[in-house]
Amino acid sequence: MSTFQDGYKYFTQSAGAMGASIQGGNYIQSVEQEISKLTQKMNAELSGSQASIDTAKGFAAEHWHAGTFNVSSALHGSTNRARVAGDIRGQLGSPDIVGDVGPAGLKYYKTAADSAKQQAKSLWERYKEYEAQAKTAGRSPMSFDEYRQKAPEIGMDAPLYGGQVRIIPKEQIEQAKEFLERKIAKESATRPEQVERYKETLKLLQDHLEDAEGNQSIPLSSEDAKRIAKLAEDGKFDPKEFGISTESLVNWDYIKAQSIQAGLSAAAISVALKTAPEIVRGIRHLIETGEIDPEQLKKTGLVALSSSAEGFLRGMLSASITIACKAGLWGQALKSVSPTMVGGIVVFALDSIKGSFLVLTNQKDGQDFKQEIAEEAFSTVGAAVAGAT
Repeated sequence: MSTFQDGYKYFTQSAGAMGASIQGGNYIQSVEQEISKLTQKMNAELSGSQASIDTAKGFAAEHWHAGTFNVSSALHGSTNRARVAGDIRGQLGSPDIVGDVGPAGLKYYKTAADSAKQQAKSLWERYKEYEAQAKTAGRSPMSFDEYRQKAPEIGMDAPLYGGQVRIIPKEQIEQAKEFLERKIAKESATRPEQVERYKETLKLLQDHLEDAEGNQSIPLSSEDAKRIAKLAEDGKFDPKEFGISTESLVNWDYIKAQSIQAGLSAAAISVALKTAPEIVRGIRHLIETGEIDPEQLKKTGLVALSSSAEGFLRGMLSASITIACKAGLWGQALKSVSPTMVGGIVVFALDSIKGSFLVLTNQKDGQDFKQEIAEEAFSTVGAAVAGAT
């Protein structure tokens, strides 16, 4: 057996394990990156701040919920992310947090009733607050019609934060819901036009962010928000003090889930590399039918394949891989193989054989080929497995 054949055989046996190891390392790195971002953004937002503690705790809560949601998402291997919408902060009715989780607004007031009132506030109520503030400051307030041009899509009695998840301190959530239920009962009898905004607020009231994939932020109390704000003002916020670290968050359930996905990636890579004999049989068929010139094949390998010839190989490979997987010839893990995974395997298998031909014809260095094919294995097949999963 030639040196190249020895190397290729070794690579087919080790690539899957190597890929799984890298995938596991990347997983932990993604969690650590999100924890680091939470630390940096919290301290950057509040370091040296002259804001009152009540204002500062609100900013701290925004970064806490966006940041811990992102940590949770990384733990689950999800790409969903949230961010504090600082660029639109202060705009009438704007959310505090945006991203894959959807818009969310936070109110961290002293009591549950106050937080609930603020979350259910109507456009008209917000205008009356503005009007009173302007008069107190000795300014002439604009009319309601002028004021509402800031948010023309919001009705007079509609909730100012309509459609947003409403987040409040975790210790207030039950009392806030009871307050809203009482308001709904009272307004139903006296001002029915006000009922809908209280109902909508009750429906969307939470103490955390959550998306459809189960990623969620960690509920935060008002006192902890103050504590975080004070630490961050001195640039000393450390998530570890609040239980946010890989040591405390990465449990065996997460490890099992990621190991299964890494195992599927390893299995897919092994399948791809072991399809070489099938590709060779396909190439022999193309030579026999005149689709490929043997002399040209020796010179350029598969890089000059016609679209019809490559299409034949892709179709043949897809069919053989699917049949073998479904029949259980490559293990139970791949019996439920999806078209997405098969597509990734086929792309990788063909590219590995194309590279092999270039090495055999001395057009590519063996070490370069090994590096290139390793990188493609972890990106192409890994992505296919993640999509299929």
